[in-house]
Amino acid sequence: MRMLAGILVLALAPAIASSHHAFPETFNTSRVVEVYGEVVALRWENPHVQLAVLAATGERWEIESNAIGGLERRGVMVEHLALGTELRIAGFPARNGDLKMYSSNVQFSDGTEVVLRPGSERRWTTE
Repeated sequence: MRMLAGILVLALAPAIASSHHAFPETFNTSRVVEVYGEVVALRWENPHVQLAVLAATGERWEIESNAIGGLERRGVMVEHLALGTELRIAGFPARNGDLKMYSSNVQFSDGTEVVLRPGSERRWTTE
């Protein structure tokens, strides 16, 4: 029985790892898109916080971000992404053309910008 369990773990490990670490295959890191709109859904869960933003254009964007701890270390708390919050968000779009992105920057309605992805630069503010 232990051998069967071990074989299953070994067989499934690559699929689990690749689904979580398929970032370059999923998102186009050579492009950045921006969306301005209202938060209409939020999943404040690890390993990645996910939200949906209804853009001013009427498009619904699915956005993936850092883990909860990474967001909180940058000062982004769950209440900053509450339903109805208006924000501007930038990130890497999905390679397959879906309205999805991995976020790199967010700017809240008070003008505060947060760089979400390590190595990313500020887009809209200087401080």
